[in-house]
This record gives sequence, structure tokens and C-alpha cells, in this order.
Amino acid sequence: KKQLKAVVLTFNPHPYLFINGNVPYLITNNDAKNDLIKLLGIDLIVEMNFDASIRDLSAEEFLKKFLGKQDKLQLIYLGHDFKLGKGKCDARELIRKIFSNSAIEIYEHPARKIDNEVVSSTSVRENIETGNITTANNLLNRNFRLEGRVVAGKGVGGKHLFKTANLMPNKSSVLPGTGVYITKVFINNRKYDSITNVGFNPSIAAENPLSIETHLFHFDDDIYKENISVEFLTKIRDEKKYETLEELKVQIEKDIEQAKLYFRDHSNVKLALIGKDIQHSQSQRVYEKLLKKFISYDLIDIHDEKSLPSLSDLKAKYVGVSITAPYKQSYLDVVEVKNKELDSINTLVWQEHKVVGYNTDYLAINEILQKYISDEDISKVILLGDGSMSKICSNLLRESGVSFVVLSRRQSNLDHVDKGIIEKPYNTLVINTCLRDYTFSLPRYLHIHFWDLNYNLDKHSQLFLGTSVKYRDGLGMLELQAKYALCYWNLKTF
Repeated sequence: KKQLKAVVLTFNPHPYLFINGNVPYLITNNDAKNDLIKLLGIDLIVEMNFDASIRDLSAEEFLKKFLGKQDKLQLIYLGHDFKLGKGKCDARELIRKIFSNSAIEIYEHPARKIDNEVVSSTSVRENIETGNITTANNLLNRNFRLEGRVVAGKGVGGKHLFKTANLMPNKSSVLPGTGVYITKVFINNRKYDSITNVGFNPSIAAENPLSIETHLFHFDDDIYKENISVEFLTKIRDEKKYETLEELKVQIEKDIEQAKLYFRDHSNVKLALIGKDIQHSQSQRVYEKLLKKFISYDLIDIHDEKSLPSLSDLKAKYVGVSITAPYKQSYLDVVEVKNKELDSINTLVWQEHKVVGYNTDYLAINEILQKYISDEDISKVILLGDGSMSKICSNLLRESGVSFVVLSRRQSNLDHVDKGIIEKPYNTLVINTCLRDYTFSLPRYLHIHFWDLNYNLDKHSQLFLGTSVKYRDGLGMLELQAKYALCYWNLKTF
């Protein structure tokens, strides 16, 4: 109201560390603390060098020597437990007495409580040290972070268990109690889902120093000697000794699965896939691989078109929605369709006043098909099946001027692919657009390219073992579709 500059007066090093040495104490390092203060709208931070001359001042001496000489000072704000000077004097009455003849206004903030617990650095520190990280974060109104450098470990984790980054924290940082935590790691301004063990590794050896080991998900770079920050979200369990490394590995796998569920449940990226019999879908795994983080992903398995969710319901819940067989035509009449020459869509995009439908099948198939034609000099294509994917391929081949034949599975003629092979077999590409559960047989002597739009089907890929067929499944196309969809949904990947 008075249009004054807001100033915070603080000390560096922390008085406790100056008096007691560089011991685990700080909740936040000095640079991070100052950044947090600035975020609150403070105009200026005055950081006094705490040394022996400051340490030996009484509260009255400090106030008269420093604050008493500030002519422009008009307001002073004190915390509920404000103490100052040698002996940590309760200086609230003293400060009122010293400035009683001035126009300076003094305000005392009452204690802030959360769940009947006073918010103070002491209570935060105690909760961190005892592993009550959820309570500590609640008191901080942010997640506790531990900064440090990645150092070499014993190599047991990477060789026998799971690869981890071993953190050497700053000596003055308060350390979490032993146990396994769900965490996030910040490396060069990027954030990664992770799981962290704080403890003495009793299952590895009888006597070990305390270690902080973090397993990062969707990350495999070398960060040895890098400075990182580990953010603690919640605790999974206490540290426990296991009799064998195999028992420990089984437990770590359970911890990892629990962490994955946590990240997926708390993700702000919520996607969905609508289709029939889609429990085999690998889309979530692909999206998480591209985004390098876990996401919330719903498989909306519909067996009746009447049960399809409305666009308004979908928009209220999800950032983006994909559609697969047999419902790729179900929303055509209620969205604005891109690629209007196509009669199906598989991606719904929310825009301000409308819903737009795209077909990433078309984009991904076109990209791969053009590469086949140019790199392998394909002169003939045989399409197995005559559904929506086959129609997309037909349109693209027609535009490219490549000869093609469509063999309908409804006509039971998929077993006669050999009749369509021309004299130069490796210039022939067979594309299987049929359903996952459809099986077909091919002469084993064919020298062809075979592209299966399905993925991870052993029953299909096994057909070509020991043959000259160059087989490719549809997982690469699924990744391309996902990249296009993420672009339309404005979800950035690394």
C-alpha cells in the first residue's frame, strides 16, 4: 500500500553451520533459497556475511548497529518465533523498544499451522530426517529437494540389479531417513521420473556408508560427475535386509511397479484409446518412451457403438484421444475432418470452439511406404485385406503410380499371394492390413519384403524364420503415429 521495496535480510553462511561446522542441516541450499524468496515477489535480498564479529553481537547491538541506521526503513515484519543475537534472544519486545520513538511499524506474524502442526524449519527438518517426507512436503508447500553430484558406486546395482546414479549430496544438506522413495530427478533443466533408495545397503554387505541411489526411468545417458537435484515425493517402504540378491531384486521390481503406478496416477497427461478388444495395445508404452515420462492412459474397450463416449465427456477428461478399429468412422459427422479424402479418423484434437479429427495412419503409412518405394525400388505391392488401412495404402500407391493388388480376406484368397509375385521378387512388397487374430500362410520360398501393420505377433514373424523374406512388424508405424498425435496434442517430446 505504501509502494515500498520489499527486502529480506538473511545470513550466509547459515549461523548454525558457522557455529557447528559443515554438518547436515540445511533444508534448502543458499542459491535455491534465494530463488524461492524472489519467486514470492521480494525486490531485494540483503545477504550479510555471518562471521565471528556478527556472532558475538547481542540482539540490541545488532539492531542499533544495522537497522537503526536505515533512514528509509518504514516497516519491519517478524516471524512468530523471532530470535536474534548472541544467545538467540527473543527480540520481539526489544525491537519494539528500540524503535518506539520512530515511525517504523512492526508486525508480528502469528504461527502458521497445518494439521495442528506449526510450520517451522525445525518441524520440517525432523520430518525429513525421520522419512515422513509427505508431511515435510506439506509443511513446505513444495517438494523437498536434495542437490549433489553423481559419483561412482560399487557397481553392484548396475551389474546385478538395476542401474542407478549415486548422489553425493552437499555436506550441509539435511538427509532423508533411510528407505525407498518415489522421486523426480532434475538434470540440465529436464525432469525424469525416478525411484531412490536412501540407506546402508545391508543386503549387499554388513557395513556400508550411507548411500543415496536413484534409478531413473526413460533415461540411459552417462551423468557421472554431473550435478543433479532429486525431488522426494513420497516414501514407499523402510530399508530392509534381504538374504540374497535375487530376493532384493524381486523387491526392487515391486518397488518399481509401485512407482510406475504412482506416476501414472498423478500424471497431468491423460490420454485414451477407443476401440474393441484393445487390451493388447502398446500405445501407452510408446507414448511414455517418446515423452520420457509415465502418463495416465485409458483403454476404452467398447463392444457396441451405442456405448461410445460423447465428445464432451472425452474433452472433459483427456488431453488427447485416439480411435482404432472398428470405430474410426464413428465420429466423422461430429468433428471437422482433416485429410478429407479419407473416410476414417483415428485422432481427436480439442481446439477452442471445435474438435478436429486427423488420420495419423495415413501420415505414418505414407512416410514408411515412400521410404520402401525409394530405398527398395518397389515396383509392385500386394495388399492383404481390404479394410480401412488397405484403402489408405491403395490411395497412396495410386498417387505414387505403383502397381498393386488387393486380396480380400473375405474371399479366402490370402493363401495365393505367390500368384501375384512378379519376376523380380525383391521388388515386391506384401503389406498385411488384416486383423491381429487373422493367420495366413505363404510359400516359404518367396523372396519378398513383408510389412505387417500389426506388431509383436510371434505367430506372424515366426512364419519367416529360415526364409529369405524381409519381415517388418508395425511397431515402427505405431511410433510414427504416436509422434504425429503428440504433435497435434501439443505435447512436447525430448
